[in-house]
Amino acid sequence: MFGIVGSVSVFLSASAKRNNILQNAISNDNDEPIPKKNKTTSSMCNTLEELEKDTNQETSVKASSFNSSVKKSEFVVALETVANLFVYTRSLSIQLQSSKQDLSSAMENVKNVLNVFEDIRKNPDTTFITLFESAAQKLKLFDKELKVSRLSGHQTKRNNINVNINQNPMEWFKITIFIPFLDHIIQELKSSFSDKFVKVLPLEGLIPIHKDSYSTEAIVNAAMLYDQDLLSSSDLVLKAEINLRKTKWNNIETNIPHTAVTSLLYCEEYFPNIKILLQLFATLPVSTATAERTFSTLRRLKNYMRSTMTESRLNGLALLNIHKDKHTGCPTEI
Repeated sequence: MFGIVGSVSVFLSASAKRNNILQNAISNDNDEPIPKKNKTTSSMCNTLEELEKDTNQETSVKASSFNSSVKKSEFVVALETVANLFVYTRSLSIQLQSSKQDLSSAMENVKNVLNVFEDIRKNPDTTFITLFESAAQKLKLFDKELKVSRLSGHQTKRNNINVNINQNPMEWFKITIFIPFLDHIIQELKSSFSDKFVKVLPLEGLIPIHKDSYSTEAIVNAAMLYDQDLLSSSDLVLKAEINLRKTKWNNIETNIPHTAVTSLLYCEEYFPNIKILLQLFATLPVSTATAERTFSTLRRLKNYMRSTMTESRLNGLALLNIHKDKHTGCPTEI
């Protein structure tokens, strides 16, 4: 499904003429009494139908192939499944790409999303019935019926589901598309935020707002993972610092830090080991978005038109692009 969506996107954006036809189709559909959630699909299909009449044979053949693919029942159900499930991860995805996201808040957000998905997994019918009806309505726009494609008696390369596809096609789509994709999302979230994060999560107790969420022993055990970075790796020293800092914040009721970064502003030299642990906790990479964003910048800068660019100029352009919010102060530095 993702392959078809990507191919159609590339196909329509590769030509100004195709893009213009798409824009016109969107404008026309805005004037039609079509449900808002179905307008995007309708505009895309109308565009592909128009391109089927194109005089260019290659464009016509590709448009016809894509138009046939996006109107298949399996594609529409998969598209509805992705749309209905990814809406829960949208905010999480945006937050994980932020450079200011810390591990504690990320784990809390992931846990909330996982709880929602696991609740859906326990009772998938409630979500899938609405999803299935929405997919059927989209196919009605093109005079298509939501049905299972013809299957052989014994399949070796596809799912062999023991259901009567003629009497209960919804059950077939639920078992072959919805549940496997939901299980895949749950597994990916659990593997990306595995036990290695759970082991260091008690360091969250060093943040004043969470000082009572973890025991001193749990925080010390997590701190021992970084014993080589501490000024003192003695359990007694760490326990003393943690208890003293907890006592200090018990007497403060206002301006309590909520993140590891803000906690560093209130961490005095009187607690040197706690300061080091907060620095480590604040800099733990929640995701690889920052590094990937840097590579994307380099890909845009170092193209075939700039193949002879020197390293110093490339570094300068990359820094200017990555750190847009910082001013050089002098035009001659650019």
